[in-house]
Amino acid sequence: MHYLVKFILLRKAVEFYALKIYLLFVARRDTKLNEARLNWKNIGEWCGVPTDQIKGATSLLIENRLISVDSGLMGTL
Repeated sequence: MHYLVKFILLRKAVEFYALKIYLLFVARRDTKLNEARLNWKNIGEWCGVPTDQIKGATSLLIENRLISVDSGLMGTL
């Protein structure tokens, strides 16, 4: 079964927030560079995830190998 399908079947709030963030990454991804440069403020504003839930939600996405994070000098995800 595909990771995303297994992931969507879960029912906790942090998993819902993770799905919202994942869809934001998909929508904001630069197709030439294959990356999405977002900061925590933008994530919170654009998809309505409380800032205290972003870390847990992104950790869940990383755990399930749906995203990878490269923290550069600009502090982007």
